[in-house]
Amino acid sequence: MKTVGRIAAAVLLFGASGGLVTESRAQELHLDITLQENADDGRLSAHGFDFNVLPQFSLVVDRRVFGRSFGINLNSLFTDDPGFVSRISPTELNPVDLLPIVPSEALRFTVLPAPPTAPELGGRNLSYWSGLGDVVWSAVPDNEAISIIKGQLANPEEEAVVDGSTLEVPGFVIGGTSGSGSLHEHIKFLMLPDGLANPPAGPDDGVYLMLVEVGYEAYGESIPVWMLYKVFAGGQATLDAAIEDVSARFQLPLCQDGIDNDRDGLMDALDPGCTFSGDMSEREPGSTACDDGIDNDGDGGVDFPGDVDCASPFGTLETPDGDGDGIGDDVDNCVEVANADQANFDGAADDDSSLPGIQHYGDACDVDLDNDGVVAASDFFAELRPCLGVSLASNPGCAIADLDGDGTVGPSDFFSRFRPALGSTPGPGVTEP
Repeated sequence: MKTVGRIAAAVLLFGASGGLVTESRAQELHLDITLQENADDGRLSAHGFDFNVLPQFSLVVDRRVFGRSFGINLNSLFTDDPGFVSRISPTELNPVDLLPIVPSEALRFTVLPAPPTAPELGGRNLSYWSGLGDVVWSAVPDNEAISIIKGQLANPEEEAVVDGSTLEVPGFVIGGTSGSGSLHEHIKFLMLPDGLANPPAGPDDGVYLMLVEVGYEAYGESIPVWMLYKVFAGGQATLDAAIEDVSARFQLPLCQDGIDNDRDGLMDALDPGCTFSGDMSEREPGSTACDDGIDNDGDGGVDFPGDVDCASPFGTLETPDGDGDGIGDDVDNCVEVANADQANFDGAADDDSSLPGIQHYGDACDVDLDNDGVVAASDFFAELRPCLGVSLASNPGCAIADLDGDGTVGPSDFFSRFRPALGSTPGPGVTEP
């Protein structure tokens, strides 16, 4: 049944208030989608959050199906529910062994086509049930679609349209966690009218279903949640029936859901992160220094986010890495210049007797060719000038003067590396006791 005329009537009845009118809202369970970190394994998990109960009971663990009715406002059918939250209160999180999300992380979503584990949905990114009889999902009628909007309806900052095709729909950043790790954001879901109707007609009464993947990048995986939206058909019982059907048939453990949740090219039993079929994460724990349960640098902080030097669970170091080359500052022979290869042509000859310990400087931060502790004219005359124009193939002994590593000692070695370093000291790098 079409909603033609129904929207206009609703505006006449309720438009004076200027507010959003949502069918049966008083009877609906208002759950927001919450993403938290698991206390036991540091992985991401999704739950429901109810603002209307005592804090210690507010989290509905492993709730991944959410439904709302569209409301009417200015001839539009839309809702800004469910919202997206990440909580920080121990009163809410401790009873269910969850932790806050790390600070300053962006929450992003993507709309997925239905996975093969839900064959009834035909691989569509939006499906439809009329609300009559048994719950049977089919293609959306009449080219109807849902627009997901950030900002104002008339002038969106971001928009993604879910049209019932078999394509993935790229989303956008919903919001970011605060400095304490909390987040509470709402975006809008707008029901679009029949694409081919002339004049435009309202959408068919019924329930619309889509699969939305949400996640924080630092955790290396996203969590699929099912979202249902009802347009007039029936009352709350209709939406409840749809939620019950999706919960029973389609909400599966992440290692059974037919989705590559960690985007590593493998899924479910073939993903090494799935230790058993009921596993709730495809992310493989223990594969990096920032995810292995060990305080590798002895600073009292363990893994991400417990160690301040771990930016994500995939960090290969718990120690600081100032130049970002994957080599910890405590063993990096060029602390301020990225050099993952750690090349050091002159090796132990870098040692500066005026400094305590034994110094090792990588080629990327060492133009002190005569190893006297400073880059000066003596380096040019002793090492660089005699090798100008010489290829290493003809004279391997000139390798120390090939400062840019191109296999030949030429003008670029002088202008790009040597001249800018005049008067400087090599390093800083590794110092042995």
